[in-house]
Amino acid sequence: MMGTDAKSATSGRGWARFGFVVGVVASVAANIAHGFIPPADAVTGWTPSYGSIAAAAFWPLALVISVEVISRVLWPEGKGWAVLRFGGVSVVALIAAVISYQHLHGLLVAYGETGIGALIGPLAVDGLMAVCSGALVALSRAQRAVVEQPAAEVQSEAGPVGDAATPVHAEAPLTSDVPGKQRRTAKPAARRTASQRDDRTDAELLAMLAEMPRNANGTVSVRDAKAALKPCGTDRARRLLSEASLLDSKPTPSPEPQPAPTTPTEIPADTEPRELAPQAA
Repeated sequence: MMGTDAKSATSGRGWARFGFVVGVVASVAANIAHGFIPPADAVTGWTPSYGSIAAAAFWPLALVISVEVISRVLWPEGKGWAVLRFGGVSVVALIAAVISYQHLHGLLVAYGETGIGALIGPLAVDGLMAVCSGALVALSRAQRAVVEQPAAEVQSEAGPVGDAATPVHAEAPLTSDVPGKQRRTAKPAARRTASQRDDRTDAELLAMLAEMPRNANGTVSVRDAKAALKPCGTDRARRLLSEASLLDSKPTPSPEPQPAPTTPTEIPADTEPRELAPQAA
């Protein structure tokens, strides 16, 4: 779906850029060509000045630069920025259109074109540039909207990021058969969202650890932390627990072995103790 939207957002960009370039080239060429037409009172050997040729080519190029800036720069939102953006390019486009029309009209008249053709002919070039420049601006806005839409959807699913980060899933109930020790009885169904990608920051993971239940001694085991922060690795989970002062650094003491009970030897009741006979010297 996203590929289709991206393709639709850029459809026609080639034709719009091609038409814009054709209009600019035609306008620049007509302006320069009209500058070489000698005026009525020109003397023999007259040639146009370099300044007039450069000025004739400047106006269409100014419109090209303005359209590129409008379509490529990520402008901030707000009415003031909109007025600066579209008002500025409108002024440049209007000046370029008027000067280009005068040069094209004078060039057609000099070439022998009269009547309605000399009046409306220049409008074709100005109209082509206006339509294609507007299409380039519209295409850039449509493409930017397609790129920003998935990021907004991911952010809405992941929830706020930071100290108030939303837990990825509900915690499973904890029970214990051994006093002072808690264990997880059921592994919750993990929901893979954007917050479980490998590019999560330590601040996000520490916020998730803060929501986890503690053992009796106020710590969290590395195994439980690794399962909750999946796909976080063991080393990173241990490091985060240590930073959050939740790592149990004391080993669990093993129970001391109890000695086996001894059964006393019973002496029959009818057995009398025997006296030892004295040994002869």
